[in-house]
Amino acid sequence: MKKLIFFAFSLVFTNWMNAQCNTTVSTEGDARISQAKYEQFHKNEDLENGLQALYISVIYIKKPSQTSLFIEVVSTKSHNKELVVPRKLIFNFTDGSSLDLIADKYDKPNMNSPLPRYSADRCSFTLNSGDKPILANKSISTITVIDTRTSASIVAKPFKGLVQEQIGCVIRDAM
Repeated sequence: MKKLIFFAFSLVFTNWMNAQCNTTVSTEGDARISQAKYEQFHKNEDLENGLQALYISVIYIKKPSQTSLFIEVVSTKSHNKELVVPRKLIFNFTDGSSLDLIADKYDKPNMNSPLPRYSADRCSFTLNSGDKPILANKSISTITVIDTRTSASIVAKPFKGLVQEQIGCVIRDAM
């Protein structure tokens, strides 16, 4: 009976651990690319005035000579909501420290949506070698998304291990 209970627990735990990772892995030339599924980390509460949401994804690129880690953030809005292009991120951690990232790429993804006046903007952030251990080991209290051109900002309170999980998943799945 104890073996059966242990087996059932192991099966549930393994499925739960695998369910936390939702990545897409592809190969381009000698590069292996692993991208976590976009996860929503902010949605406005006053939906009667339109939708405003933020999504995050971690991308890991492994080549024989180097590895690279990126974060992509997509900002979406509909109706009359203010557009906040995610040009700067400030990760505030539960230990009181913070990490600032400035976007190095911007694009406007083509998103088919039934919502009127819907738009989306995506920015990519390259993580340097010192950023990865900080994001992989610290719990997030807030993420501030700032549009540096308009000074508009959104302070989001995501799940504290959101980025930690995505980093672990993309690195593991790229191996």
